[in-house]
Order: sequence, then C-alpha cells, then structure tokens
Amino acid sequence: MLSKTLLIAFLAFTTCVLAAPATEAVTIPEAAPAVAARATYLGGLDMPKVCRDQYGSNSESYVKQYDLTCGAWSCTNGHFNQQYLNVDMPAACARRYGQGVYAWCEKGMYDWGCYRS
Repeated sequence: MLSKTLLIAFLAFTTCVLAAPATEAVTIPEAAPAVAARATYLGGLDMPKVCRDQYGSNSESYVKQYDLTCGAWSCTNGHFNQQYLNVDMPAACARRYGQGVYAWCEKGMYDWGCYRS
C-alpha cells in the first residue's frame, strides 16, 4: 500500500512539473563528480592541523566511531569537558591553497581533497 501511495505521489509530482509552463530556461546544475574530474587536484588535508588552525592549538581531530562517511570528521576543543566541533573543509582548503578552491569528498572520510576549477 505504501509503495502504491509513493508511486501515485511521484506521478502526480512529475505530471505537475512536466505540465508547468516554460516561462524561463532552467539551468540544471552540473554533477559535482564531473566538475571534480575536470578540476586540478591540489592535495589532501592534514586533519590535526585543520583542527588546530580552526579551533586553536589545544584542539584535536576526531573521527566518529563506526562512521566511514565524508562527514565523519570533527574537532575537539582539547579540554576535559570535550566538545565536538564542526570542521569547515572549504575554509581549510582556502587556508592551505588560497582563494578560488573548493573541498570535495567522494567516497569516505579519507577521500577529502582540495581542487581548483
């Protein structure tokens, strides 16, 4: 029953989208992997250094247990009452390689890299 409901909702949505009047051109964003394939790979990121640069000399890098995805990294504040802090990968790439670069992770936590278009 649920799959039938989802199918009906999908068909209704696509019918509305396809039937909408074309008032302006729609730009479909290019797939990020295709962009990364044409970009220049500059190098990876040293995660302990990224955390120290972002949160101070007492901070450390940390990988969430049982998480092998690109989002597994966080930083700790280095205090007894540790807090887990977000890692700003694009800012880390910019600090290391200059402006006009971007961070990209395709497969897992050890696959982060910095690229220039």
